[in-house]
Amino acid sequence: MIVAFVIAALATAQNPPRRVPIPADLAREAYELYSAIYAAPHTCDPFEPDEGIVVSSEAVAESRADVSIDDLHPRSADEQWMARNLIDRIKIPYVWDSKSNFGRRIRVLGEKEEEAVTSCLARRSANRKEDTECLPYAKVIYVRSFSVPSFNRDHTRALIFTNRSCGRIQCGGQEFSEYRKIGSRWIRQDGFGDCVFY
Repeated sequence: MIVAFVIAALATAQNPPRRVPIPADLAREAYELYSAIYAAPHTCDPFEPDEGIVVSSEAVAESRADVSIDDLHPRSADEQWMARNLIDRIKIPYVWDSKSNFGRRIRVLGEKEEEAVTSCLARRSANRKEDTECLPYAKVIYVRSFSVPSFNRDHTRALIFTNRSCGRIQCGGQEFSEYRKIGSRWIRQDGFGDCVFY
């Protein structure tokens, strides 16, 4: 059994899960939700005034998220369903494109460019000289990544997990947060998802 486990682990490392598009039934609402969150002033993770905004094309997945349902405190059956659904979605390497409208220009990073930006941020935070390749990212503060939202059954509530990194340990952070749709707007709620950015 141990040998089989090791073989499976090696196979996964050599053949990482293929990135897949966000399911069509989720895509429209997902882009609408994130556009609403960052266009409004009440997010707990606002963009800095002069920030060059870059977003990973990979949705938050297990590879970059150390999370479990124990990090949430769902009270109702509806919230328990949303929490389990979000954790399940984090296991799938979904990919974003640039359909969200954050009210400002954003740059969606492919895998190789994300590695390059992260390296530039790490050099900057360590006060090391940056290469000329880092010049296009001079205003970048964080590489941000977003989970695919978990909606409740009537799609009036949404739970998300977001991550931001500035290239080194203990710099950036993660959060769960809950939003409720009121009219045509998504409004952040003080619920079972709370800001935990550091």
